[in-house]
Amino acid sequence: MVHAMFQLQRCLRRAGQTRKCAFMGLAALIILSGIIDGGITGRAKAAQSETSRVRIGISRGTWGGVNANDAMAAIRAWTKIILGQRGITVDVETKILGSVVDMSDSLKNGLVEAASLVTSEFLALDPKFKPDSVFLAFRNEAYTEKYVILAHQGSGIRDLHDLQGRQVLIHQGPRTGLAPQWFESLMANRLMDAADGTSVKTKTEENPSKAVLQVFFRKADASVVSANAFNTASELNPQLRRELRILASSPEVIPIVFFFRAGYVSDIRDKLEAAITALHETPAGQQVLTVFQCDRIEKRSVSHLEPTRRMLAEIDLQNRRRNSGEPQTP
Repeated sequence: MVHAMFQLQRCLRRAGQTRKCAFMGLAALIILSGIIDGGITGRAKAAQSETSRVRIGISRGTWGGVNANDAMAAIRAWTKIILGQRGITVDVETKILGSVVDMSDSLKNGLVEAASLVTSEFLALDPKFKPDSVFLAFRNEAYTEKYVILAHQGSGIRDLHDLQGRQVLIHQGPRTGLAPQWFESLMANRLMDAADGTSVKTKTEENPSKAVLQVFFRKADASVVSANAFNTASELNPQLRRELRILASSPEVIPIVFFFRAGYVSDIRDKLEAAITALHETPAGQQVLTVFQCDRIEKRSVSHLEPTRRMLAEIDLQNRRRNSGEPQTP
């Protein structure tokens, strides 16, 4: 176990992403956390050796700037070592899912047992490939994120129209995977006097604190971050809340989901699900949750994704209306 911990830390340091590990994505958290808990509780239970294979599909959008190869190598090491302490020999495979078509094919053909996707990707899957439940990460008693557009009080930017020709930083991370779609649609609908509704200059920023501070120090005109990121930064520096204004806020959305494919039945699945939902009950599990800035993991019905689906459907409708020249909804 010590060796596995060392490998995980080394991989992240080598990628220069130690701070960003909190935003690695739900796949890493689910697999790593479930395994840790299972390994600890089962250490004293010498079970008969069992050989299994777990194949995990991971969308590129869930890694948030972390080197995917390094992170997945660490996950595989943790899985094999700690499940091995329960007498289970497991063959772990990870696969990057590059498109919705690739995701659908992998699920349809049984090429993966579990997957972590940006919610827009999950919702775009064929309904017959979707499970009835997903795993959601809770933080501050909430499993949703809200995005905000920030501008400096002294910048002269009072509303969204004032962003024309300006530079806007968009935090790029798993928790803000839906932010670009929301922001671009919002701006395109508001800036109807612009030639194509996209006169705002956007740039991605992998560090949420930098996205906030760049606006504070007037190095960027505005930024799009999660409300959680802004609240955290403001707690550390109350001046941020006094000097920055919120131009707009998104609906509450679920940015990432982890799930087992429909029809997948295995003893490994039962053990992982139990470990995932009980993670917050053990000291070791709480440490892992703290690292990933999450309080607990819970299994929820896919119906919890409905508000996110409605927002994305509204964005799609507005885009189609705009492209067809139809009147836009304010």
